[in-house]
Amino acid sequence: MDDIKRRKLPEHFVCFELLESESEDGDGVDYRGHFLIDTVFSSFKDAVLWAQNVCRLLGYMLVKTSYKTDRSGRPYRYVSCDRGKKSIIRDMMNTIRKDTKSKENNCPFKVKVEYVRVVSGWKLSCLNDTHNHSLVVYPEGDRQISGLSPTSKQVMRDMTQAKVPPRHIMRTLVEKFPGDHPNIRHVYNCRSNIIMERFKGREVVHQVLHLAKQSKYLTWVMTDTNNVLQHAFMAHPIMTNLLCTYPYVIGMDSTYKTNRYGIPIFEIVGVTPTNQHFLVGYAFMRSESEESYRWVLQCLRLLIGHHREPSVLLTDRELGLCVALKSVFPNTRHMLCVAHINKDVEAKVTSMFEKKK
Repeated sequence: MDDIKRRKLPEHFVCFELLESESEDGDGVDYRGHFLIDTVFSSFKDAVLWAQNVCRLLGYMLVKTSYKTDRSGRPYRYVSCDRGKKSIIRDMMNTIRKDTKSKENNCPFKVKVEYVRVVSGWKLSCLNDTHNHSLVVYPEGDRQISGLSPTSKQVMRDMTQAKVPPRHIMRTLVEKFPGDHPNIRHVYNCRSNIIMERFKGREVVHQVLHLAKQSKYLTWVMTDTNNVLQHAFMAHPIMTNLLCTYPYVIGMDSTYKTNRYGIPIFEIVGVTPTNQHFLVGYAFMRSESEESYRWVLQCLRLLIGHHREPSVLLTDRELGLCVALKSVFPNTRHMLCVAHINKDVEAKVTSMFEKKK
């Protein structure tokens, strides 16, 4: 430490020196014999793929570096260990580096892949034959070892179309394709890619409206001057027929910011004479304001018809919704939900006592 302070080196230079000192201790195993072959590969990609397959069996991973040429113009390229030393930033003093963990360990292992004009192909030669770290312990965590093969992706696609939950898909992939070393992150990423393929270049909002039109939903959409979606109301035709038959009791409530876009979803539910509930429709709103509620209730009025009035509208004590109900449904009785009242009373009273009971 005294020597470091005396030279006054930056912190990242100090860490680099410590890693260099650690890299001197190798694993003691000579891997040069695995690459002593006279095979001529037709392309650089084939040569690297062969070397990567050999290292996977040994428990190490290889990564490609930049292309280079010698004085005679002959191309060559190095393939090094994935824990090898990365290029050093020239201006270390003015560079902002993220505080991230890296598996870089300055591993000296390196293989040279060069083009030989005599045989018109690529050959391999091992330059540094040892590693300074242990082999891969958990293959599931390495991006080169773990992954889904084309066959497993097809199984994944079929199960996704069949609405199978991700945990069941994961169990099936582990049983049928243990060599892929799949994990749950692979399942979610593949599911996301499959869903994005169905969009066919459409945005998320356009895809939702497209699917609604395919299912013959009744839709109302409101946009601003910049053509940005503000509100969207959707109702299924079968549920609309039920609403026209039983428009007597209607309940409505919004789920506040429970989606990735942070916008409320307003749900409207009807009740049949046999005490069964059915979903009348739902709406995406920009905000829980009086204007937003009024626009949604006007769409509900179009579904019911101006010649009919609901008997009871059941809501919570949302002030913007209460004001909009009086203007759109002035002749309908408005009642507050008892469940919401009990929750508010419990939350208020619980703070007055030490124990909840």
